[in-house]
Amino acid sequence: MNVLNKVMIKNLKINKTRTLVTIIGIILSLAMFTAVLTSVTTSQKYMVNSIIADTGSYYAMSAGVKAEDVEKMGSLDKLKEYTVLADIGVSADKEENSLIKGMAKDFEELVSIKLYDGKMPANENEILLPYNYVLSKKLKNIIGQNISIEVQNPEDGAATTRSYTVTGIYRETLFNYKYDTINLFLCRYEGEIKESADVFYTTKRMSEIESFVNENDFLKKNVDYNSDLLTYSGAGLNNVTNKALYSMAIVLSALIMFGSVSLIYNAFAISVSERTKLYGIFKSVGATKKQIRKSVSFEGIVLCTIGIPLGIGAGILGMFVTFKALGSQFEQLFEKAGDVPFTLYVNVPGVLIAALIGFVTVMISTRIPAKRVARIPALEAIRQTKDISINGKKLKTSRLTYKLFKFEGLLSSKNFKRNKKKYRATVLSLFLSIVLFVAASCFCEYLTNGIRATTAVKTYDIFYSFCGDDKDVMSVEELKKLFATDKDVTEIAYCERGLFGNIELTKEQVSDKLYKVFEENNEEFNGVISGTVQYVFFEDEAYRKVLEENKLDVEKYMSVDNPVATSYNYATIPGKKYYNVNLFDDTDFDLPVTIGDNEVKTTAHIGAFLDKPPIGTNIRNESGIVYLIYPYSAMEKVRPVKIGKGYPEVVLIKSDDHRKTTENIMKMLENEQLDYSRVIDVAEDVMTQQAIVTIIKVFSYGFIFLISLIAIANVFNTISTNVSLRRREFAILKSVGMTQKGFRRMMNFECILYGVKGLIYGLPGALIVDFLMWKGVGSGLEMEFIIPWRSIIISVVSVFIVVFATMIYSMSKIRKDNTVDVLKNENL
Repeated sequence: MNVLNKVMIKNLKINKTRTLVTIIGIILSLAMFTAVLTSVTTSQKYMVNSIIADTGSYYAMSAGVKAEDVEKMGSLDKLKEYTVLADIGVSADKEENSLIKGMAKDFEELVSIKLYDGKMPANENEILLPYNYVLSKKLKNIIGQNISIEVQNPEDGAATTRSYTVTGIYRETLFNYKYDTINLFLCRYEGEIKESADVFYTTKRMSEIESFVNENDFLKKNVDYNSDLLTYSGAGLNNVTNKALYSMAIVLSALIMFGSVSLIYNAFAISVSERTKLYGIFKSVGATKKQIRKSVSFEGIVLCTIGIPLGIGAGILGMFVTFKALGSQFEQLFEKAGDVPFTLYVNVPGVLIAALIGFVTVMISTRIPAKRVARIPALEAIRQTKDISINGKKLKTSRLTYKLFKFEGLLSSKNFKRNKKKYRATVLSLFLSIVLFVAASCFCEYLTNGIRATTAVKTYDIFYSFCGDDKDVMSVEELKKLFATDKDVTEIAYCERGLFGNIELTKEQVSDKLYKVFEENNEEFNGVISGTVQYVFFEDEAYRKVLEENKLDVEKYMSVDNPVATSYNYATIPGKKYYNVNLFDDTDFDLPVTIGDNEVKTTAHIGAFLDKPPIGTNIRNESGIVYLIYPYSAMEKVRPVKIGKGYPEVVLIKSDDHRKTTENIMKMLENEQLDYSRVIDVAEDVMTQQAIVTIIKVFSYGFIFLISLIAIANVFNTISTNVSLRRREFAILKSVGMTQKGFRRMMNFECILYGVKGLIYGLPGALIVDFLMWKGVGSGLEMEFIIPWRSIIISVVSVFIVVFATMIYSMSKIRKDNTVDVLKNENL
């Protein structure tokens, strides 16, 4: 080790506080980079594994592919692997609405089949039944039994009876939502495909899946992508939410990088600046520019050797603790994932990238001040003439400054103006502190609001569809009374909301904004907006309460002889982004509606829009459906077509314990010999949304905490070092009679000056970053511009607390200095 390097190490040991703060800065920076990378890789790994457990590892499926086209699959260049689900036949009983398909032997390698009970079929004579089918048919101890199914052959339509042994019952997953209008029976298929099959496949590169499908017409016709797997793997198709998320993430990542570089750069710049005289002495005894640059770089390497491993370890440990606390929230998001464990996943290449980023950051931070000091001539460096400039121009100071802070404030003000470079680093540190804190807070707010805006919020906890033969057992009123016996039920109502109609509206009939949205998002728009209406006939007693809550004329809207509908006007509509619109500008108007395949024409009169909708409709109408809400008693008068008993009436329930109530209601229905498979706990969806928001907030506030630490370390390092470098100046002031009270007055003025200057630049800077994030969100979602007043107030208060606390600490370190000794020490 050469002499210069030994001196650098000794200097690091002598200046322990500055060295420690610099190492802390490196640790925080590396912890931040590592935390970001680890959180992304862990979350992505878990989500991908969850989707695979729920749906399978296939990238896309194409339904109804002809047998001759299936044979071509093996010869396609981009194809990696595929499996088939062969068409065997449909149930000849039209009311049963069942479909039988045969799985290839390797089917489970690409597609997830989740067993509820039993085992997988081993041959074409064994079969799996769907769970909901077993429930609806009230089948008991069906596993191991033989069943006969009259099957209509897909080739010639001939019906034959087939016998199967039931080996198991499987849970419906996202895989078979594609067949959700039928009962899908699964057996094995052996031999050649006779007619057609559904093909599930992957490509050699995930990113090629869309082009692969487009290149093969027989796959393109009825294709359905495993979109969740593609999205979470980073190969998703066009997604406006991702665009908004990535835009905000880029802005936040840039701020993190900028804050880290600023902290480390300031630390080294101050370190090099305070040793300018030392470097001048080195030059005077023969040290070259290259040697001086190398010595500064060596200092950076030494600090990296300590800071980088500790930073990486801190980042991984922080994420381990965070994920340990949030594991249940992630599992809530992917409840169908079954036994997929949520564990920390450390991506080694990612960690190495974080280490490299940290090292490069430090090296850049050392390079700039090292080059600057290497250019200063030896004599000038020894005399430090570059740091002392005398300007004959008279400095003007405010009278208010003198009045409030006396001579000491006046002296400090002039000192500030003469040595702007020394103070600039402190102001810059405060500026960054404010910008980083407010920006991170904005990121959290925009992301949270974005999740809420694109997720439908239900106004009820439990949903039960009451229909078919069950209506012969009891009436919907009797059913309501039965459910109300559960002690956790707080509100219960029923409605019929199954009648749908179509509308075609012109520019004059809809809101200007809605028309503009359709115009801008549809190249083939012909000026007519096609949409859907849903008739909701709400229980009279509950509907009356809704009308009273909305302060509407109860007699008018409860009238059976002259029915007038209420509706819900606000909607969030997806297009190139999510748009928040009112569907109509007017109220009290007629809406022409066409009902059913026979195109029955009718007119609905909408009298008012509800600010507080009943529990049968969503708070946020994400589909753009126009609800036509009437009292239940007006159903026969309003409906232009007759509907049989098979059409469902919906019972909607609010509960203090939705899980327990759901379980109790299913037991009640089973005791009454009613189908309990149609009980849905929709509150789980709300919990999923809350889990997303919780996860976002924890991560966001975690990053806010780390960014705040970086900012505080930056300010502390800058101010404490500046005060330390002014020891000689303070000693001179003491020698000419400045009292301790005068020092406090001078330091208080400097603290206020630092804080005010930092806020003058920091608050506008923070709002600019806020605006950039808002524009980023605007690429995927229409959202109001947020001014984070709470974060701004916190940052204003925090700036002055940090500045005053740092100044008090720094002054306490030099208060006991001997004036004569300090004046004799030329190294200060």
